[in-house]
Amino acid sequence: MKKYLVIFLLLCCGESFGQFFNRAHNYVGVKGGYNMSWMSFYPNTNPYTQIPTDASSIGGYQVGIVFRNMSEDHVGILAEVNYSQKGWEEKNRQGIKYMRKLNYIEVPIMTHISMGKKKLRFFLNIGPSISFLLSEQETLTQQDPNADMQNYYGKNLDQKFDFAFCGGGGLEYRFKKQSVLLEGRYTLSLLNVFDDATIGYSSSRNQGVGVTMTWLYDFH
Repeated sequence: MKKYLVIFLLLCCGESFGQFFNRAHNYVGVKGGYNMSWMSFYPNTNPYTQIPTDASSIGGYQVGIVFRNMSEDHVGILAEVNYSQKGWEEKNRQGIKYMRKLNYIEVPIMTHISMGKKKLRFFLNIGPSISFLLSEQETLTQQDPNADMQNYYGKNLDQKFDFAFCGGGGLEYRFKKQSVLLEGRYTLSLLNVFDDATIGYSSSRNQGVGVTMTWLYDFH
C-alpha cells in the first residue's frame, strides 16, 4: 500500500512541476543605457583635512545581459549581469578639479511586478545588487601646486565589493515573443568605499540613477 502511495505522490508532484514550468515564461535579452552617479560623503567637511567636500555627479554608460522568469502573469524574478560606470567629480575654491571614474560588474536580483494590459504594461523592480570593482581612474588638475588636497587623492578604494539596494520602474511593450522595456532606476550603496578610520568620513557611498532600454525574447 505504501509503495502505491509513494508512486501516486511522485506522479502528482511531477505533474505539478510540469505545469509550473510549462506555465513559466523565461526571457533572455540585453540592455543598455546611461547613468548619473555621485559619491555621498558625510560629513561635508573632511574631519582629518578640514577641507569641504563638494562632490557632484558624472555620467557613464551601462550595458548588460538580462534574465527574467515570470511564473505568474504579474510577478517574476529579474536577474542581470551589468558593466556599469560610476564615480564623482569635485571642484574647490583653490582651483582643484578632481574626477574619479569607477567601473563595476554588478549583479542585481530583483522582484519584478508587472501591471496593466496585455501588450503595454507598467512595471516595478525592487531588490538587492552586488558589485565588484574592475578598475578606477583618477584625473586631477590644480592651478596652485601648494593647494590643500583631500587625503584620498591618489589612494585606491578600500572596499572593492559593494552591496546596494535598487528600485525602479517603467513601461514594457510586448510583441508575440519579444518585449521592449524602458526603465528608470535608483541605486543606493550600503557599504563605504573608504575606510572611515583612515580617511575620516563616516559615510562614503555610491549613489546613482540610470535610464536603460532592454530587449527580451520569450523562450516559453
